[in-house]
Amino acid sequence: MSDASELFGILAAAHRRRILFLLCEREAVNLPEGLLTRGASADDGNAGGRRSVSASGGETRPGDGSPSSATAREEDLELALVHKHLPKLENRGLVEWDPDERSVSRGPGFEEAEPALRTLAENADAFPGDLY
Repeated sequence: MSDASELFGILAAAHRRRILFLLCEREAVNLPEGLLTRGASADDGNAGGRRSVSASGGETRPGDGSPSSATAREEDLELALVHKHLPKLENRGLVEWDPDERSVSRGPGFEEAEPALRTLAENADAFPGDLY
């Protein structure tokens, strides 16, 4: 990371925040399961469950809770991760993505960002809304 503005730009997306916060807790995480078990969904959550924005940015209606709906959300999340979020994190050296293993680990630049990430995570309750 070259500066705080770049880091905050990376942290603007909830999926990227979740990945980085998870990597503060462990060396690697399997995706998308690691994000989904943390309480994330493909649409990044939406209070009230009315309309939401999908991982690709388009407006969606909530699923009916069926297994096929959950599978579609996982697929949407995985597409967004592979084509948008992971490349951005990897290009900045924050993560290393192994598509064959479907895992993400700390990249060479993670150590530089880690103190700021830990500070944010430790003070998550001071932020409006959901930091994760």
